[in-house]
Amino acid sequence: MLSGKKRDVLAFCKDAQDKKHIVLNTIQIDTSKLIAKLPSVRGVWFKTDRGLITSTAFFGKHIEDADEFKKYENSSNITSLSFYFDHLGSYSPIMITDDGAVVLQGAFQKIEHELELVVAIKKALIDDISSLAKSKVKSKKAIDST
Repeated sequence: MLSGKKRDVLAFCKDAQDKKHIVLNTIQIDTSKLIAKLPSVRGVWFKTDRGLITSTAFFGKHIEDADEFKKYENSSNITSLSFYFDHLGSYSPIMITDDGAVVLQGAFQKIEHELELVVAIKKALIDDISSLAKSKVKSKKAIDST
């Protein structure tokens, strides 16, 4: 488990591939299977191929039941899902991306609580719907020049 800006974490994972003593893997999440595990989806981002429009988002309660959601779900790639996760009777707003990032959208008093929540999310939602992925990160030089 790593914490930081997504681009920095993925760059670190890519750089670590060259180190024999460090073994890190990134994952790819099957978002369709994740949706099936959630009681409700509150937000979703889709990658689209509609000319100049490259992404679309919907937010609301139970958006997985909306016709607009179903239209995009079948024709586009889901890149992130937002929802509430119940951990020990406390509901926390969470976002999970298709490339394995877990974003905690609440405030926590202790880092231990954050870690416990992420581990619970991983066990309950991610472990059986993810697979190892290859790094998609450009080199730091390429990132800095964009």
